[in-house]
Amino acid sequence: MLRSRARISWGPKHEVLKLQLRLTDSLDSGQAAVDLARRSQGPLGELPRLFRRIACEGVALQSQLRLLTSETDPAVLAEMLPAAGARVDQVAQVVRRLRSAVSAGLGDLTDDTLTTLHSDVELEVAALRAGVDELRSLNGNDGSRVPRGTESGNHLSRKSAS
Repeated sequence: MLRSRARISWGPKHEVLKLQLRLTDSLDSGQAAVDLARRSQGPLGELPRLFRRIACEGVALQSQLRLLTSETDPAVLAEMLPAAGARVDQVAQVVRRLRSAVSAGLGDLTDDTLTTLHSDVELEVAALRAGVDELRSLNGNDGSRVPRGTESGNHLSRKSAS
């Protein structure tokens, strides 16, 4: 609804509605980042508490912006708009920093996980290679792919063809 109102309005009220929309989007993205950090079971630190403080400031700012949308004096509205925009910019900047912190924490976990996964894969590849080498040595290293005990490879190929 706020997006629709912002699209159809004009003048200073349009600017106030755009600020409301920007503030709402910033707070939503901050909440999404904190929720993602919780789900990833990564280090949270003080991020949830800090975001609650940001959200409280956002609620107060949202109320101020709603009050501005009901302002009937265009001169007063034009005078108050720059300060309101600066406050929305501050909240958006703090939320961006919070999102960067979450992203950095997730990146560290991903890097560590991928390093461990790479090591595990290398270990498994080495084990498989050793197993194949052992089988070759047990088969007399003759290079043939026919299992021992069968005189011709036709026996297996006929069964697999049918």
